[in-house]
Amino acid sequence: MKEDKAIIIKQAYWDAEANIRKLRLGELDDILGIIGASYDEKMNRRKKAELNTKEAIVKRVHVGKRGNPIAISPAKKKGEDYYLTKLDGNSIYCKTYEGMIDKLYYHYGGDALLHSHSVSYYFELYIKDYIECNPGNEKTARNTKAEYARFVDKELANMDVRDITPKYLENYSKKLITRLSLKVSAFKNFKSLLNNIFSAAIGNMVIYQNPAKGMNNKPCYALCDQSIKSDFDYDEGLISEKEMEKIEAELNRRLEYHRHYKAHSFYFYDVMTLLHAEIGCRPGELCALKTWDVKAEDLHIHAMIDADGDYQQFTKNEKGESKGGRLFPLTPKALALLDELQTRREQFGIESEFLFCYADGRYVLPGSYEEFIRNVFNRAGLPCKTSYAFRRTVNNRLEEAEFTPSERACLLGHTPDTNIRHYTNPRKQATLTKFRNTFCARSTKGRLNNVVEFKSKKPKNREFSGF
Repeated sequence: MKEDKAIIIKQAYWDAEANIRKLRLGELDDILGIIGASYDEKMNRRKKAELNTKEAIVKRVHVGKRGNPIAISPAKKKGEDYYLTKLDGNSIYCKTYEGMIDKLYYHYGGDALLHSHSVSYYFELYIKDYIECNPGNEKTARNTKAEYARFVDKELANMDVRDITPKYLENYSKKLITRLSLKVSAFKNFKSLLNNIFSAAIGNMVIYQNPAKGMNNKPCYALCDQSIKSDFDYDEGLISEKEMEKIEAELNRRLEYHRHYKAHSFYFYDVMTLLHAEIGCRPGELCALKTWDVKAEDLHIHAMIDADGDYQQFTKNEKGESKGGRLFPLTPKALALLDELQTRREQFGIESEFLFCYADGRYVLPGSYEEFIRNVFNRAGLPCKTSYAFRRTVNNRLEEAEFTPSERACLLGHTPDTNIRHYTNPRKQATLTKFRNTFCARSTKGRLNNVVEFKSKKPKNREFSGF
C-alpha cells in the first residue's frame, strides 16, 4: 500500500510539473481568463495559479503520523516575521508563505522533480546545447567552463535562479572584481556568462526576466582595473624575488595555520606552489603528476588534467596524441620540496598514485589550484597574477642563463615561436645591468681620464625672442 501511495504521489508531482509548465508558457491563459490582460496582471495570475498547484500537493504530503496536516503558521524569529512549520521533527522558517510552499514542494518531490533550478544546472544545460549546436567549437566550450570555474563560487553556483536579483548580482560582481582585480574585458566576459545561464533558464520557462540585464554596471566598471599597460612592460607577468619572498611567507603562514587548527589534515599546497615556481609546467600538467614521474634527476611531464577534470595521457602541445612527453631537470630546491612532500605523505599515510592529492587520494583540479594561487597573491598584497606567472618566470631564468629559444621551448613544452612571442620577457633592470657589464666595461682601461664633460650654464635674464 505504501508503494502504491508513493506512485500516486509521484504521478501527482508529474502532473503538477506539466501544469506549471503550461502556466509559464501561457497555454492556460484562456482558462484563467487573462487573454488581453496587461503583462503584470498575466504574471501575477500565473504565479498565483502556480502557487495553488504546489499548495494542493503540499497539503496532501505535509502531514503528521496520523495523517493530519502540519500547520504552517506565522512566527517571530530574532524580532522578524517568518513562517514556521515542522519538517522531520525540526522547526523550519521561511520569510514568505510562498517560499515555504516552494521549500516543502521540492522537499517531498524527491526524484519526481526533474532537476534543481540552480545556476550550475542551467550552466551545464547551456554548455550541452552549445556543443550540440556548434560541434566544431569544443575549445570555446572549454574556455567557457574555465571562466565559469574562475568567476562563479559555490554559493552562486548553488543558488536558485528564481531567487537571484539584479542587486545581488551587482554586489557579487563588486566583490569578484575586487578579489580578482578584473579588467573591464574580464567583467564583460562574466556578464556574458551570466546572460547565457539566465537565457537557458528563460528558455525553460523557469524565469521570465534576465536579472543580469537589470543590474547597474557603472559601480562595477568603476572598480575594474582600467590601467593601460604597454606591450613592452618588461616585468609584466613575471614574479620578482621580493614578490616570491612574500608568496613564500604567505604559504608558510597557511601551513602553520593548517597545522595549528587542522593537525589531522594532510596539507600539500605550499609544496605544490613552490615546485611550480621551479619547473614552470602548465597547471594541468602539475596536477597530473604521479609518484613514478619523479626520476633520479628529472621530472617526467607527459599528462594533464583537462578543463573537464579528466586525466589525459598527453600534454597540451601534443594535441591529443602522446609523444612521450618531456623531461625537466630537478633543481636542488625542487628535490628538497619533493622530499618534504614524501615525508608528509608517509606521516599521514597517503598512498595515492598522484603526487599532489587530497587526503582521500583524489587529484587536484587545475581550477582549484588556480583559485588557491589567486587567494595567495591577494592575501600577500600582490597584484593578481595567474599561475602562468611561474611559467614565464622560469622561462626568464632560462633566458638569463643563455638557453636558446628552442632549448627553452623543449623544456617548457611548446614551440620556439610560442616561446618568443608569449613567454620571453626579459627584466628591464637585468637587461641594463648585462649591457653595462658586457659592452660598457670593454676597453675602458686607460680612458677614464679622457672622459669628456659637457658643462652647461643657465643664462641670466634671457628672453625668448623667436627664431
